[in-house]
Amino acid sequence: GDPLAATEGWNFLSNPWPAAYDLEGHPGVPFYQYRNGQYETFLPGTTVISNNNNLVPPMGGFWLQNVNNSLSSFTFNRNQRTSAIGTTLKRGGGNATAPGEYYIRVQAFISNSQIKEETVIIFDTKGNDAYIYGEDAIKRKNDYGIPNMYTMASGYDLAIQSLPLLDENRRIPLYFDASGADAVVEIGLDHSYIKDGLRVFLEDKQLNTMELISENNYSFVVNEFSQSDRFVLHFTFDQSVTVESFNDISSYNAWVYRDEIHLRNPNEQTLKLQIYDVAGRALFTEVTANSEQLIPVPSSLSSGVYLLRISDGSRQMRTIKFVKP
Repeated sequence: GDPLAATEGWNFLSNPWPAAYDLEGHPGVPFYQYRNGQYETFLPGTTVISNNNNLVPPMGGFWLQNVNNSLSSFTFNRNQRTSAIGTTLKRGGGNATAPGEYYIRVQAFISNSQIKEETVIIFDTKGNDAYIYGEDAIKRKNDYGIPNMYTMASGYDLAIQSLPLLDENRRIPLYFDASGADAVVEIGLDHSYIKDGLRVFLEDKQLNTMELISENNYSFVVNEFSQSDRFVLHFTFDQSVTVESFNDISSYNAWVYRDEIHLRNPNEQTLKLQIYDVAGRALFTEVTANSEQLIPVPSSLSSGVYLLRISDGSRQMRTIKFVKP
């Protein structure tokens, strides 16, 4: 270990936020954490800041020493949160996420107040669609009228969720519980963390609208009709996908993910869905008027590239290319 890491007076704490925390705001208190494969001590005001040694990773653990019993408590200051790039997300060691890994920090702001809610979605090689012990963080719910924003996996509400790396378009429900009608809320992203080329759309199912929140915040009013499952996040690296792709005259849209067609049809139009191979042969047909539906891609289809064509009986038609693993 470290010569300053005496066994007396050390207390283990955890950064409570999905953001890096700057220890420099606690002068005179020795801190101790695992970094770069070893334990290092940081003394605010004395230790030279280098390679983010003053930062605790989001949700990361660390030790502090109660020197001569001078501390009766330790208070985390939300103003010491930082969006500094190069901190490891809830993992010990290293100064950056592994190659190919990235994460999205979603934020909700209540207008005319200091209230802010956050949730984090990680895309990495260890990710899984199910709940992962040691990777995902279960959401601890706010009270006193403060909203709760979270994702879900395996029946758990999650503040941090680790998912597989994006290799195609992805759709993730975003849950938002709020009390207090007529509150104006803005949902957006921390732009310090957005991966180059990634486009993130927020779908409001209640109002049947889309916003590209990787560029603009989305504002809405909480009312008595607000449902916790009204929002869906859409992720894509396809630069041809735009808000207009979702909000055209037909108003229906669909995504294909993990052998399922995710269909949104808020006007409950009669839609014809067909899957074609690259030679133009129709291999699957289904007609539906459901407002929302998950349709399995036929297991009889072999791995390869296919086209999903959706038509509403008029000249409106949408074609989506997807890859069956």
